[in-house]
Amino acid sequence: MIQVIDVHRSFGTQQVLRGVNLRVKKGEILVIIGRSGSGKTVMLRLLIGLVRPNRGQVLIEDTNIAQLSGRALDRVRERFGMLFQGGALFDSMSVFENVAFPLREKTALSEPEVEAQVQKMLESVGLGDMGYKFPAELSGGMKKRTALARALITSPSIVLFDEPTTGLDPILVHAIHQLIKDTHGAFGYTAVIVSHEIPEVFDIATRVAVIHEGQIIADGTPQVIRQSQDPFIQQFISGSLEGPVKPL
Repeated sequence: MIQVIDVHRSFGTQQVLRGVNLRVKKGEILVIIGRSGSGKTVMLRLLIGLVRPNRGQVLIEDTNIAQLSGRALDRVRERFGMLFQGGALFDSMSVFENVAFPLREKTALSEPEVEAQVQKMLESVGLGDMGYKFPAELSGGMKKRTALARALITSPSIVLFDEPTTGLDPILVHAIHQLIKDTHGAFGYTAVIVSHEIPEVFDIATRVAVIHEGQIIADGTPQVIRQSQDPFIQQFISGSLEGPVKPL
């Protein structure tokens, strides 16, 4: 579904990605982990074409989006859904209007069809009776559910999650992870998740990629990553102060 081939990306004099190679299979849940500032979010922006690599290829089913622009790039982006770290909800719109927005902007559905699809989606994320509320009236978990419903409403084949549980308590973290797992099973999308929720996020991952100093240093099942003998990976998973990387 996705291939990242020898991708390099710098911002000014700061080199963020140094020859990244990564493959994402159709229908899997890939979790990317690594230290803050290691390039995880830049990876997501590359996948959706918001950032271009200085060198290398980003293939979405064999289409190199690094070479696309305008309408051709928009057509590829239509296959994506994205759950932003802060949710990125429109404060002036109700929950219902937020979720309906992509359908009204990108499709020719009639209003009754939009209403039916939005209501069904809200029910699938446990917000069936919350459509009238506004973001300011929602808990952190409800905001994430609303944002996920909006990301899924156009039936994307790929969904990107940028720190989907940031700022939530452990119970809500588990609830959102379970919601991702449930909606993945129901809708069958390919998921790429950037997360710091370790080891909790391993419970929903099909595969885990570890990024360090601008490169993917390990890629495998959660069990393989947990059992890695790499000292950085062991330190990162355990959160230990002892190891090759010193806290800032």
